[in-house]
Amino acid sequence: MARKRNDDNALDPNNPEDIQRLRDLLATDADSPALHAALGCLLYMSDDRDGMEEAVPHLTVGADAGDDNCMVLLGDAYIKGEVVTKDVARGVALHEAAGFRGNAEGAACAANEYLMGVNVPEDHGKAFELFTIAASANSDKGFNGLGLMYLCGFHVAKDVKEAKRNFIRAKARGSSVAVANLENLREMGPDHDYAASLREEAEEYRL
Repeated sequence: MARKRNDDNALDPNNPEDIQRLRDLLATDADSPALHAALGCLLYMSDDRDGMEEAVPHLTVGADAGDDNCMVLLGDAYIKGEVVTKDVARGVALHEAAGFRGNAEGAACAANEYLMGVNVPEDHGKAFELFTIAASANSDKGFNGLGLMYLCGFHVAKDVKEAKRNFIRAKARGSSVAVANLENLREMGPDHDYAASLREEAEEYRL
C-alpha cells in the first residue's frame, strides 16, 4: 500500500498540477536530493504504473541521500517487484535502514520479516529491536509485533500478560490484527504453543 509522506501533506499524488510543479522545480535544480525525494514519493503514491516507474530513480536518489520515506517506498517496490526487478532481500534491507533512522513503518515491516524468517533469515533479536523502534513511535504494528514476541517467547521470556498489554495498545490504535490476536489468546489460553503456530503460518507464506 502506498504511504503518505508526513511532510508532504499539501501535495496530492492524484493532482497532476502538483506533480508537474515538482518536475518544474527539479528541472531548475536537478541536483537536489530533497526535490528528487518529494517527486519520487508523490509519483509512487499515485498508484499509477507509469508514475510509479518514473518514481524509481527519484526514490533511489532520495534513499541514497538518507530519506527514510524514500527507503520505505523503494523497499516496497523491490518487495512487490511490479515496477522493478523483484529483490525481496534488498527491499527488506531498505525497510530496515529506514527503521533504524526512526521510520516506524520501515521498522515494523523489516521486523516482521525477521520475525517470520520467510524472505530473510530469522533474527529475533533484530526483530525485537525494530518492533521496539516502531512501538516507541506509537505504531500499532510495533505494539502488535512486540505482543507476538512476548506471546511466543522469541528473544524474550514468554510473558502472556505483557503480550496482552501490547495487543491492547495496538487495538487502541485501530489494529484489527491485534483484535484477532486477543481473541485467539482468549480462545486458546496462555499455555498454547503460539511459537509453533507462528512458524506454521510462516511456512504457509513460504509456499
